[in-house]
Amino acid sequence: MIAHKIFMVRPAHFGFNPETAVNNVFQQEPGSGVDNLQQQALDEFDNMVIKLRQAEIQVDVLHDNLSEKRLDAIFSNNWISTHPDQTLITYPLFSPIRRKERDPRHIRYIADHYQVRSHLAMEYYEREGYFLEGTGSLVIDHEYGLVFGNRSPRTHEVPFTQFCLKMGYTPVLFDAVDQNDIPVYHTNIVLGIGRGYVIVNKSAIPASDWSKLAYYFNQADKQIIEISHDQMNSFVGNSAFLHNAAKEPFIVLSQTAYQVLSSRQKDQLADFGQLLPCHLSTIERIGGGSAKCMITENYLIPRWPEGRNF
Repeated sequence: MIAHKIFMVRPAHFGFNPETAVNNVFQQEPGSGVDNLQQQALDEFDNMVIKLRQAEIQVDVLHDNLSEKRLDAIFSNNWISTHPDQTLITYPLFSPIRRKERDPRHIRYIADHYQVRSHLAMEYYEREGYFLEGTGSLVIDHEYGLVFGNRSPRTHEVPFTQFCLKMGYTPVLFDAVDQNDIPVYHTNIVLGIGRGYVIVNKSAIPASDWSKLAYYFNQADKQIIEISHDQMNSFVGNSAFLHNAAKEPFIVLSQTAYQVLSSRQKDQLADFGQLLPCHLSTIERIGGGSAKCMITENYLIPRWPEGRNF
């Protein structure tokens, strides 16, 4: 099942989070003299929403709370996910600053507008020091019932395995490191999946783990589109495969990612969906995340007629 509805959280206090920078090498401190980060992030966010809606992808924009300084609120996919069986899941987050992003107002909005059969709350793992950051940690192939996850300080195998048991998915754990042998902080940086294809940085993955991944990719009939370390660092793997209301396929990615794709890679991806690049350079540089991190797929059945943009 491919999502044609998504949630996005419009940030109230976008900024550099030193707690997440401990293991997210993509983040860069803004330095002195930068005093309009919030407006830059809002401009990028709003333009992305406009572009998605022009493609007739339904976007529910949830507004962050002005009274809470949530620096990473824009990356909603780390604390919440929805699923085709009408389950809503909330997750344990590595950064204490980020845990207030699990806003009851957002959950209430979702439950008011969509049918939620059950809510699986996994944040209790924070007490054990075990983290699982939503679809940053979990790259899910709903069509084949597979979940891919690379071990990192943000993706612990205990909650990962528990998620798969609860949801009935096959777990596929592996290791991935960048060019400096630092564990990749989120799975959706090294690996992106859509119907019929997988984007993956093979050079980041040990040979023993690659054999396992290649087996599952072949079983799921995926065309493997390999990317380099440099392309991974430009967020090519952090792309989202979505449908619009007419079931037309789109691959949503950042302009940064689009620019480093080769002509051949663009042609390969265009076979699976229209490429939809968005300018996200401030969000990527300061927040250390990109297009997929900003998108929470909405698989829930609406309580109201579809086609409304909230």
